[in-house]
Amino acid sequence: VGVGVVGGGGGGGGGGDGDGDGDAPRAMEEDGKEPEPEPEPQPEPEQRLSKKEYEKQSSKWMQPLSERMDAGDLEGAIAAAEAYKRWSRGCPPRKEKRRSDWEKGRHLPFNTYRRLCSMCTDPEKHRAIFTGLLAELEKLYGKEKALRITDILQIKFLASEPGTAGLHKARDLLATLLQKKGFKIRRRHFEILLEGCVREADTTLALELRAQADECGCALGPAAYALLMQTCRSEEKLWATGKEIVKDICRNVSIINQSCVEQLSEWCKDRDLPSIAGLQATLDGLCSDGTHTCRLPRFKLTAEQRSKFMDEIVKLQTDNAMENNKRHVAPEFARFRNWLQKHKPEVLIDAANCGFYQNRGEFSFARADDVLKQLSQKFRCKLVLSKTRSQMKKNSRDDRILGRWIRDGSVFITPKGLNDDSFWMYGAVMLSEHEPSRRIYILSNDLLRDHHLMAKYDPAFFRFM
Repeated sequence: VGVGVVGGGGGGGGGGDGDGDGDAPRAMEEDGKEPEPEPEPQPEPEQRLSKKEYEKQSSKWMQPLSERMDAGDLEGAIAAAEAYKRWSRGCPPRKEKRRSDWEKGRHLPFNTYRRLCSMCTDPEKHRAIFTGLLAELEKLYGKEKALRITDILQIKFLASEPGTAGLHKARDLLATLLQKKGFKIRRRHFEILLEGCVREADTTLALELRAQADECGCALGPAAYALLMQTCRSEEKLWATGKEIVKDICRNVSIINQSCVEQLSEWCKDRDLPSIAGLQATLDGLCSDGTHTCRLPRFKLTAEQRSKFMDEIVKLQTDNAMENNKRHVAPEFARFRNWLQKHKPEVLIDAANCGFYQNRGEFSFARADDVLKQLSQKFRCKLVLSKTRSQMKKNSRDDRILGRWIRDGSVFITPKGLNDDSFWMYGAVMLSEHEPSRRIYILSNDLLRDHHLMAKYDPAFFRFM
C-alpha cells in the first residue's frame, strides 16, 4: 500500500529542477492519464477455528501483552494490545458469551483495560494514552462502569492540568462521586485534590475538601493533613483553622508521618513558638523536632468498650447471615474464643489477604505458608482462613500445606457465610484483655479504610485496630 505516492523520495531523479513540481510527473501514466487508485485495505476474513485452536491462538497473542504489563512497559503493552485486537477482529470466539462481547467490539478482557489504566501513573507522559483508553472503555462498557475503575485516575489527570480550571473540574467530579449511591470514597480522592491546592495555593478549596471529608465520614490520613497545613500556612487568618486540623490529627491518626511533623514544625517557626515539643500537650504524645518523629500513645480499650465491640461483631455477623445460619453464628465465635484461649497467639495472620498479595488475583497457600514459617521463628503465630479457601484437590500441594496447618493447630477455619475478617478483628479485641502487658499483632494488607463493617462500629474500634 502506498506505491506511487506524490512527492515520495523513490528511485531516480530526486527533486527535479527545484520549482516544487519536479516530483509530480512521476505520479502520471505515460499517456497522461491519472493512475488507478489503490484499493482500500479490506478486513481480514473471519477464521473459523475449533475451540481448542482458538484458545491456543488467543494465548499466543495475549502472551506479549501480559509480558509487557508485568514488565511495566506501558507503550509496549499498548502496542501488544492493538496487535491482539487486530487478530481478534478476524477470529470470532466459539463460546456464546465471548461471541456476544466480540460482536460488541470487546476484544480485550475488562481486567486488561483495568491494568492498562493503572499503569498510567504520570499525567505528563501518559495523558494521551489514558485519554484513549478511557474513551475506549466508555464506548465499550459505558461511562458508569469505566468511572468505577478510573475514578482516582480521572481526578489525578484533571487536577494535574495547569491552572485552576482542571483542579475545579476534578472537584466537580468528586462531588459527582459523593452523590453516587454505593460509591466508595477513599482518602486518596482528597489527597490528590489537596496536592493541587498546594500547587495553586487555593486555600478556599482546601478547606472545602476538609469539610466534605468530614461530611462523608472519610477519615483523612497524615499525608492529607500535612497538605492542609501547608496550604493554610499561607494566610494569617487560618492559624485558628490550623489548630482545628491538629485536633483532627489527634482524633483520626495513630502514627504521624514525617511530612506531617515537618509541617507542624514549620507552624511553630511561623508563630515563634519554642519548638514542636510545645504542641505536646495538644497532641498528647511523644514529639521530637530533631528526628522529625511523632507518635501518639497506644490506644487501650476499656473493659466496657471491649465487651461492646465483641458483641457488635457477633451481632453484625448474625444480622448478615442467611436465615438458616443465624443460630450458628454465636456458637462459631464461642468456638473461636476457646481456640484462642487454648493457643494464646501473639500474631494473628489474615491468611486470605497474605495469600492474595501481589499474586495476580490468585490465592497462594505457599505464600501464606512462607509468612507463617518466617514469623513462627519469633512469635506464636496462628492463621485465620475462610472455609471457601480450604477446598482443593486431594494430595495436591495446597492440600498437604493445609493438612499440616490443621495437624499443628496453626489455623482456624471460619465457616462459610461468615466474614473471615470479623474473626481476626474479634481476636484482636479479645486478646487485648488476656494479654494487657504487650501488643497483639495482626498481619494483613487490609487497612480497614473502606471495610464494609465500618458503618456499624464506633470510630474507637478502628483507632484501636
